Amino acid sequence: MAEVLETCMKELIRITKSGKTPMVERNSMKYMIPMVENTLKGNLGSEESLKNAYIALDRLMSSGLVSKKRIEEITQWHDFYSTKVKAIGGKESLSHVDSLLRRNNPGDCENAFQILSTRIINGYEDGMERYIPTALDVLSHGPDEAVKYVAQFMYYAMLFKKELFQFYREYMRELLKSRSADVRGIAVMCCSAAGDPSMLKDLAVINRDRETMNIGIFHISEHKIHFQHHEGMASLGDMAEESIHEIVSRSRDKTLYIKNSVTVNFPERIMAGEEFLFTINILPIVNFSNMTINMTALENSLSIKGGNIITIPAISAGDPAVYNVQAVSAYPGKIKSSITVSTSTGQTSSFDVGCYSEEKAQVLQNQPSESVSANESREKIQHPLEIIRMRIETGQVQKVTSALDELINYAGNDKSLKDRISALSIMLSLKGTEKISNSEMENALGLLESVRGNLQRQ
Repeated sequence: MAEVLETCMKELIRITKSGKTPMVERNSMKYMIPMVENTLKGNLGSEESLKNAYIALDRLMSSGLVSKKRIEEITQWHDFYSTKVKAIGGKESLSHVDSLLRRNNPGDCENAFQILSTRIINGYEDGMERYIPTALDVLSHGPDEAVKYVAQFMYYAMLFKKELFQFYREYMRELLKSRSADVRGIAVMCCSAAGDPSMLKDLAVINRDRETMNIGIFHISEHKIHFQHHEGMASLGDMAEESIHEIVSRSRDKTLYIKNSVTVNFPERIMAGEEFLFTINILPIVNFSNMTINMTALENSLSIKGGNIITIPAISAGDPAVYNVQAVSAYPGKIKSSITVSTSTGQTSSFDVGCYSEEKAQVLQNQPSESVSANESREKIQHPLEIIRMRIETGQVQKVTSALDELINYAGNDKSLKDRISALSIMLSLKGTEKISNSEMENALGLLESVRGNLQRQ
């Protein structure tokens, strides 16, 4: 099977990279790659792997784009796996749908998904997952006439077979950014059906979306719809908010509300006895009232200016808030503690924080002239700004934001410069990616040089 899957992967990659492949076919093949990758990793049972291998082979065969040197072996494998899938109860009675999608005539795609949407509502059938790549392509590029049937098919596919969502999570994230309100709404409902907690922050972005859609396309029973709707229409914001509550409820972990709304940025290294800054960023995924940030546990290691408790009367979903906390380390050594965030409704979550407090270096007077050059070179390497520069150049979001938060300590009384550094740190912490872009790195290094210039003028 590994040989079969590896061959399928090579063909899928070749087809997607070929400039001669039509866009619809290229995108359809691209969506198959995550499924083949996951099957190759051996994360699935033997039957599931068998079915996935058949789906990949079947999709390649139906495309008519298999290379000449591999067509014979892929044809033989397809026939062999077709027999195997039948033996374990797989159905091939969807051949009419395959035929419609292969023909690619006007109206064929709409008719194919009309059949699929009618059948899936009565229960998931083995082999239906092979139509998800085409469904995703329809949502991304049309035809628009097929979207209402694709909506029903996708919703029930994710509802009946939640593990499918793992293959296509990143594509769902892209659909949530679509210009089409209907497509964004379909993605929201698929997230809700799958119940994947990793999508909570993505859904929070839709929380304030006031565009509406006709939810009748999903064919959901009235008593199962818990968000506000009127005459079949609902706002995407209400749908997203209910989806967030549904996902958290199913996970049985109410701390997810706070964990997905609060980020604490703490520097990796500080200087004992010197003031430093750490930030608490809040981007609520739901409305919160009477949120409390308790930093009392830090008392043993740090002295916090302005008190150990921050109380927030109310904060609305999607409204960002940033709290800069000034603190001083009492002694050198490793600092490890936590910050607790709680709400009046009983939700509580702790955030571990830690850093290393360095002892102040003693400045030696009257150094011999012959060693000045070597000492200057060593000082440059060990200077805190050089350490900050090296952390920025890693390009890793967590290290860069931590470095920027520490850089503020060296900006002196230049409030404008401090605000620019803080703004960049906040923006990067909300990116949701692991790496920053080249332009963002140049911006961060530019701020570093501004700080260095200020210090030299003092």
